Amino acid sequence: TGIYTITVANSFTNGGICQVTNTTNVVVINTNTIAVTNQTLCQGSNLNLIANVLGATSYTWNGPSGFNSNIQNPSIPNILPINGGSYIINASFTTPGTTLVCTSTATSNISVIATSPITLTIPSDVCQGSTVNLIANAINTPTYNWNGPNGFVSNTQNNIIPNITS
Repeated sequence: TGIYTITVANSFTNGGICQVTNTTNVVVINTNTIAVTNQTLCQGSNLNLIANVLGATSYTWNGPSGFNSNIQNPSIPNILPINGGSYIINASFTTPGTTLVCTSTATSNISVIATSPITLTIPSDVCQGSTVNLIANAINTPTYNWNGPNGFVSNTQNNIIPNITS
């Protein structure tokens, strides 16, 4: 950024010189690299898109399922697998005294892992001394983690509690 001056001189064989001078003002608009993160999230989580960039004057995010935002760090609550994909941010940079707009672009890749619905078969009311069967079914679920009253903990899909007490 600054003023540049040029002088052009023509020399003649008789020793004469003709010259002309001109100046121009050049403005260089600073652009900065945008730092974004790639994320893997579970279905139902909140997606927080974060763009770390200094000096930008405006932001435009575009992503899957028609997502658009003009906020630097937008959030999408309760995401689904269709929200996974590439989110592209364009940050714009300007300088007072010029109409030129320069941009910097980055892509944040988001993966959303689908969660399986859980079907529980659990009696709601039982008599003391009865046997209770706690049964859980979920599609493609490799692990189960049960927690309950009186320190009950189990990592099996189906549990049998004999002689139950209150």
